[in-house]
Amino acid sequence: MNPTTDLHELFTAATALTDGSTWEIPNPEKPSEKIQIAELSKGRELVSLKKFQDEYRTRPERIKADAKIETLDSLVDYANRFKRPESALHATLFSPYKLTLKVDYHGTGADADPSFNTHRADYAFPLSEPMKAWMKTANGDLMDQQDFAHFLEDRAVDIHNPPTDWQMLKADQLNLMLDLLNLRDDISLMDGQGRYIDQDGKLLDSEGPEPEDDRYIPRKALYKLRRKRFATELHMEKFAVGIEITNNSTAAQSYDPKSGQKTLTYKDDHLDKDGRALKVPELFLINIPVFENGQRHLLPVRLYYRLPKNGAIKWALQIIEPERMIRIAVEAAARAAADRTGLPLFFGTL
Repeated sequence: MNPTTDLHELFTAATALTDGSTWEIPNPEKPSEKIQIAELSKGRELVSLKKFQDEYRTRPERIKADAKIETLDSLVDYANRFKRPESALHATLFSPYKLTLKVDYHGTGADADPSFNTHRADYAFPLSEPMKAWMKTANGDLMDQQDFAHFLEDRAVDIHNPPTDWQMLKADQLNLMLDLLNLRDDISLMDGQGRYIDQDGKLLDSEGPEPEDDRYIPRKALYKLRRKRFATELHMEKFAVGIEITNNSTAAQSYDPKSGQKTLTYKDDHLDKDGRALKVPELFLINIPVFENGQRHLLPVRLYYRLPKNGAIKWALQIIEPERMIRIAVEAAARAAADRTGLPLFFGTL
């Protein structure tokens, strides 16, 4: 079968059914070429012959695909397989989170050639099961000892010991930790010898000399991080089993007859079963992937306890700013994809 001959015969047959009027119009893609149309007798309607031409195509005119990708690595592989000079990545930093590859995107510059944008691939950043579990339970609500113990037993594999030296972490991990805890550098709080001090003039570095390798960490932010009390895996195991806490409250009032000044002093101490002051760490770490099949992140979780009058301890967990953590992870993943594909990255939707 000769497509050209058959198409010509089809055109001749179509015009034979009319009064013989035929027309030629410019091809919008190639103005120098003409497209033939025939005037049919039925309502004298002008129709395009493109649908007849398409019947003789041996392959589609252009790719039409809307792929749903399940992992970031697959999106990178897909982009490297199909990318063109004008291809681009688009990411959204707010729900619904998504990283989109637009293969046949518009060209660049003021005279850019437009494209149909019919070939694309989306990665929707599905949250991992551990992330869902922590966001559901570690929301600040009080739990009794039994519920607290069951949850920690189920998620024990996620709990991570704090590093012996925070500079052991990779730069991006440490900067993420500082960001989530809102720890910032402030060079205004320095003494005459260039040492960082707090508002009361006390040295912030209470754990020894300054580390030698301090190239990428704001020093004061690091000092603040060191002063945070993080629970270890062993701590969390003990808390899950249960601890005995007693409330030792004292109140004293004094009166100065000369000035008439009254002073009320109240002290509320929580003691363990041995009578020692109880100090429950304020934070602990979990090491989980934010997204399914994604990179693991070291995330801080706040730990609270309350001692009601009946003495039955209540616990509460609070994963710190999970939505912010997700946005940070999305941005990091999108930038990593851009680096691995060599494609431009835009944040926002289009």
